[in-house]
Amino acid sequence: MDNIEDTPVESIDNVLNVNLKGTLFLLKTILPNMRQNKFGTIVLMGSDQCFIGKGESSIYGATKGAIGQLTKSTAIDYAKFNIRVNCICPGTIDTPLVHNLFNVLNKRSEDNENIAYEQFYSNQLIKRLGTPEEIAQAVLFMSSKESSFMTGTLLPVDGGYTAQ
Repeated sequence: MDNIEDTPVESIDNVLNVNLKGTLFLLKTILPNMRQNKFGTIVLMGSDQCFIGKGESSIYGATKGAIGQLTKSTAIDYAKFNIRVNCICPGTIDTPLVHNLFNVLNKRSEDNENIAYEQFYSNQLIKRLGTPEEIAQAVLFMSSKESSFMTGTLLPVDGGYTAQ
C-alpha cells in the first residue's frame, strides 16, 4: 500500500492486470456463450472501495471502482439476453493477505505492534473482520434464484463499514 508517487510502475501494471484486465478477459470469454444460451449469472468481485476511498490505496481503489462501473454497464448491456451481472464488495476479510498487510502497517508504527488490526477492527460497525465463508455465502446468494430480480447491484459485505 503506497501513494501514487511511491508505487513502482511494475506494481501498478500488476494491480491493473490482475484486478481489471483479469475481470475484463473473464467477461470477454464467458459472455458470448451466455448470450447464445440467453441465460447467465455473473458475480464479480469488487471491494468496499467501489464506494469509498482509502489512504495509500489509489491504484487498488481505482481498479475496484472500475469493476463497480463495469458491473453496472455490463448489466445494462446484457439484461436483454437474460444475463444478470452483480458484484460483491467485501470489506476487510480475515485472510493471510490481510494479516500480511497488518504486519507491514504495524512495522511502520512505533507506538503499538497491533495498531493496524485495532484500526481496522474499530472501523467496523460489527466489531470484527469478515470471514471468507461470509463472502462465499454472499456469492451463493447472488448466484441463486433468490436474487433473480437483482442485476447491476453492488452488494457491500463489509460489517457496516460503508454505512458510516
